[in-house]
Amino acid sequence: TAPARVGSTMSPSQTLPPPQPAKTHPLDENYSFLSIKYHESVPFVTVVALNRPKKRNAINAQMWKEIGDAFASIGTTGDGCRCVLLTGSGKGFC
Repeated sequence: TAPARVGSTMSPSQTLPPPQPAKTHPLDENYSFLSIKYHESVPFVTVVALNRPKKRNAINAQMWKEIGDAFASIGTTGDGCRCVLLTGSGKGFC
């Protein structure tokens, strides 16, 4: 069984739903250096991943612009986003 989330109101006997595959966010196709996804099993959370693993996700001018555009647009597409999880692909993100 999966552990309960920290700070959750779930009791120890309850389990989390099985993970669902990530779905592509409607904004995902607009960016070359970002990947934007969401999971239906985790409502209101949008995952933005830096996607330059060969450069260890170093931010260049184009990626910086894409990050700004993405953060300005998330939540305006009817996705109900309340939280953005920023991560990176590959090893170059901590």
